[in-house]
Amino acid sequence: GGRPSGSCILGKVCCINAITSCGGTVTLNNTYWQSPSTPVSAPSTCALTVRMDTKLVEQLAKPICQLRLDFVSFTTAQPTLGACSDSFIVGGSTSVVPVICGDNSGQHMYIDVPSSAITPSDIQLMFNFGTSTTTRSWNIKIAMLPCGASYLAPSECLQYFTASTGRVKSFNWVANTVGSRQLNNQKYNICFRTELTSGSRATQMCLSPCTVTTGSAFFLTGVLADPVAGTPATGSLIGTINNRCAYDFLAIPGGQDQATPFDFNDRYCGSAFPASVCTGIRPFRLNFGTDGTEALINPAAGTIAQPVTALNDPANTGFCLDYQEK
Repeated sequence: GGRPSGSCILGKVCCINAITSCGGTVTLNNTYWQSPSTPVSAPSTCALTVRMDTKLVEQLAKPICQLRLDFVSFTTAQPTLGACSDSFIVGGSTSVVPVICGDNSGQHMYIDVPSSAITPSDIQLMFNFGTSTTTRSWNIKIAMLPCGASYLAPSECLQYFTASTGRVKSFNWVANTVGSRQLNNQKYNICFRTELTSGSRATQMCLSPCTVTTGSAFFLTGVLADPVAGTPATGSLIGTINNRCAYDFLAIPGGQDQATPFDFNDRYCGSAFPASVCTGIRPFRLNFGTDGTEALINPAAGTIAQPVTALNDPANTGFCLDYQEK
């Protein structure tokens, strides 16, 4: 009931299941949910239910504990000051999954689900489209991961990387683009499996900004010490001094700037990121958090608990970092 896509061993044809409609239910592992061939109207909603039930013959004796979503392609309207007019939402998960939008091709998510060994589980994947005339398209691979599998992501890890080197990006970060792409209300963990390097387990992970020709590889809203009208980027600083990264930040537990041996910073924000930050704390993990506004923060005029927002920050692109385990 699927369609051919590539080759398998012994000259056989690989078949996949593809869904190109809204409102259906998926029960097969490795299903691809693709946008309809006709343009999606707006405003509208397009949803898909993923059902996990050990009574189904295709899932017999294989209780499912996680889903992995691979965004083969993903294009929706861009956010306005961090707020999504188009939104991709996951419902029914036991983990917190942030709302995303924009361009997310190549990204992935691990979603914790109630074990289907106990009761059938339904996860809802939903696009809510606003009034924008942007052409929306997506192709999402849905993998069902059985309980106890060696390749499950650690609990509460939205993203999980299993290579000794690679690239990690915030949702909606795209190389060589400018303008505000950072998304509001992002609160999730990014985890890395400890790999073998030179025959032994890695003891350190180092991160450095991706190479770009235009735009920025790292730009998150910071705190304005002295707001200057007309210069929204002024005061977007790095570090934890004066709580400059209390609102939007990328946290690297045990992070150490390799250019300054005694400079330890757990949180990074603003428009600068050191050439190399390393941590020896295992398991390797990043924590990403953004608040609900893209306005710059001015605690000098308020309090840390109730800051005053000052100006809109149109330069935030999110982050892209290359990592290497050593």
